[in-house]
Amino acid sequence: MNHVRPALAALFVSLSTVTACAAPQEDAVAEGSSDLISDVAAMTRRADGNFDVTCRGKNGGASWTEVVTEQQVMTNQVCNTPPAPPPPPSQPGDLVMQSRKVEIPAYYAWQFGVKDKEWWTLWSGQMSFSAAHDGCIVITDGTNTRYTVRAAGQRYEQLQSPIVFKNECGTHQSLTLTGLVIRATPRSPTERAPFYATFGQDETEKSLGWVGGDLPGFHATVTAKARFLNNFTNGNSCSRVTIRSSDGRTFELSPSAPSSRVDVLLPYEIVASRTCMSSPAPSREASFDIAVNFDDVALSN
Repeated sequence: MNHVRPALAALFVSLSTVTACAAPQEDAVAEGSSDLISDVAAMTRRADGNFDVTCRGKNGGASWTEVVTEQQVMTNQVCNTPPAPPPPPSQPGDLVMQSRKVEIPAYYAWQFGVKDKEWWTLWSGQMSFSAAHDGCIVITDGTNTRYTVRAAGQRYEQLQSPIVFKNECGTHQSLTLTGLVIRATPRSPTERAPFYATFGQDETEKSLGWVGGDLPGFHATVTAKARFLNNFTNGNSCSRVTIRSSDGRTFELSPSAPSSRVDVLLPYEIVASRTCMSSPAPSREASFDIAVNFDDVALSN
């Protein structure tokens, strides 16, 4: 837009001084400047002394209008930046969160909609939010597009999952996402390789991992299934899997009842446990292999 400014000021002078009976003169000035003031489609003085300006769309975008003062016209502050599009209205099934604070240690990353070695995810889709930071946080979305979060703040609309927030600075960083909307397609986490759970004489349970850490506070209804593959002296009778909801509720899976439809508050923990000692002598440990899966996922606020 810098190339239009001298002519724009000249056009303003013409519009400020022209009278109704001198309309042809106004047209002549506008036509003579049209090759320079390419961003301004029309400008009309209002009764209050300000101007209604119609700005041509940029890069194929839609035109827009803005109200500017005489000073803004004289200092070439017209048609600089198109207004940000309003966020799309949430749709039934969208997961809406007013804000979410993300803590990211130095050089680490926080992930949404992607499985890593510690978390399973329950969704794929798009995420929209607003964020501001001093430049330490870089976002990479599912299309491999990178965005650096600036201090001025910006609205990010419908970024495709998986979405990774990486701290590229050498100190711990906090990032607050506001107006968070996730347009999620529920998905079943891919079953991991079977877990090998070994319990010492005084151990009764071990955590196998967490599900839904990227959607805390939301609800999930899932069909939890466990396959108890191997045990030692007495079949699988000692093996158990417990689903621990964040609100304290628990659901147990056993060899006799290996599947259950459960409603949990995210995130939830998968815990392997034993109810008796099942290893052959002289070992003082109990061991078994299990595989856990979650099907028919439904998500809600």
